Amino acid sequence: MAECLTKTGARNVFYGGSIFFFAIFVGLTAHSHWFMRTQSTGDSARSAKALRSMPGRSERSA
Repeated sequence: MAECLTKTGARNVFYGGSIFFFAIFVGLTAHSHWFMRTQSTGDSARSAKALRSMPGRSERSA
């Protein structure tokens, strides 16, 4: 058995790592989209007190 990494082996590691990274990226993007659409709290669910306490918001913009 060879002790060094051949050119073909290095290419396979590169392609495998690239596919793995792309799959993880797509999965995290899909999960983020799902979370924003189903679980995230929108502005309508916030109480008036919470909106008043947000820094940078004036009474006119509320």
